[in-house]
Amino acid sequence: MAYSVFDPREDFRSKIGTTHFLYDADVSCVSVSNDIEDTIWVPLLFPSEVRGHGEMYPMPFIEMVLVSSTGETHNIGGDRRYDTALIDFNLYFTDVDGLTPYTFEKDVLNKIYNSTVSYRNMVSSCTFIEPLQTREITEFNENKQLVYHYVITCRGIQYQ
Repeated sequence: MAYSVFDPREDFRSKIGTTHFLYDADVSCVSVSNDIEDTIWVPLLFPSEVRGHGEMYPMPFIEMVLVSSTGETHNIGGDRRYDTALIDFNLYFTDVDGLTPYTFEKDVLNKIYNSTVSYRNMVSSCTFIEPLQTREITEFNENKQLVYHYVITCRGIQYQ
């Protein structure tokens, strides 16, 4: 039996995202409304997509990072496994994006959180997925501009 790294990000992205044409490509996004009820499309990206081609992807975006993937054998024959993956959903945006920071981060994080809970047992590669924690990280970009950075960590579980 061949084993592989348990990485449910692509399946989860396709479950919670809506395909939208953004920056000359079709990308999977979550959508929220800003203060004047315009729709803001926030792409769900992998680290290679965020920093691809030597440039940072335009904000706002969500970077889906596989923090860890562990597997445990559950019988002596090695054919029953319990896999766990931790995924960080990193939301990045600035106040020059025409957004009220508190309202925007709350709307986007709630969208991710609610989608995780709503689809917890409907992601094809997971038996179960759940949100674990949310945290805020303050940082500045190379132009000394404040970058709002919020993280939701989710855990995906798979039994094989």
